[in-house]
This record gives sequence, structure tokens and C-alpha cells, in this order.
Amino acid sequence: MKREIQLELVYKITKTILLIGFVIILVFLFWQKFAPAGEVVYGHDLSDQGKFIFGLYPVGRIIQSSEWQKIIGEPVYFDVYSPRKFKQATVSLRYLNNTGLDAKFGLKLNVNDWSFYMIKMNGLPDKFVEQEFDFDLSSAERKNNKIRFVVAVPGIEKTNSDLLIDNVRVKFK
Repeated sequence: MKREIQLELVYKITKTILLIGFVIILVFLFWQKFAPAGEVVYGHDLSDQGKFIFGLYPVGRIIQSSEWQKIIGEPVYFDVYSPRKFKQATVSLRYLNNTGLDAKFGLKLNVNDWSFYMIKMNGLPDKFVEQEFDFDLSSAERKNNKIRFVVAVPGIEKTNSDLLIDNVRVKFK
């Protein structure tokens, strides 16, 4: 009799713990998907693969280092996971534009296959800089809850110049 009561108590405690865990997981997933705080911020050190920021790619156009990624061909892309639709994105890039190349950073638009909204990347020779880019996401292309960004450096293949990117930060609001 006493053993049956103990087993019943263990069963009820286990059931309660599993139910509480399930509720916590549901709340966490809801929070991630709907971002009730109104914004989501992702940061990514490009020395490794991120969970929410994917890239730079294609692989043949970049050289991976333990600290940064060097662009050797263009254009290169990265995708950012967006848990829901946001109105605006602020992207912060930390980069080195060694010889002042005519580099541009942009957002893939949903207008046609090769439509981008591009902004000039300002840079100082021999110094890493951090620059913020603001984008209206109303006409951004969304595929599988990902938004694509592009870095274009016309003619980089023919030069002995460097464009290094070591950090990306994206804030959706």
C-alpha cells in the first residue's frame, strides 16, 4: 500500500514537471516567433557559422580566417532569419576597406530577380570601421523567413585590394 502511494506521488510529480517544461518551451517559442518586445537583435562574429545570420557566400568569393572573412569576388550575400515580418532593419557592419574600393551594401528586394537597394560603404584605409545601414523592409524579399543582404565590390577580382568583414549586427524593429 505504501509503495503504491509512493509510485502515485512520483507519477504526479513527473507529470507536473513535464507539463511545466512543456509550457516553458511553448512560451519560449512564442516569444521567439512573435517578438512581443517589438524588436529582435542578432549579432554574429564572422569567424564561425551563426544560428540566425548565414553567410557570407558563395564560398568561392570569400576567404575565411579565424577573425574575419575576406571578399575576393563579388557579389557576396548573407541571409538573416526573421521570426516574423518587421518594418525596418538596421544592419551594422564592421569592416576594413583597405584601399577605398567602391563597395556597396544592400538589401535584396522582392521586385524582380536582381533588384537590390544599395548604400555606399564608407571606409578608412588601414582601419576597421563600423557603419550602420537602415532599410525599409516593406519590399524586401523574404524566403523561408530569411532576408538577404548583399555586398558588392565591382572589380575586386582585378585588384590587389582587401575588403574584410569581421562582424555583423542586425536589429529588426
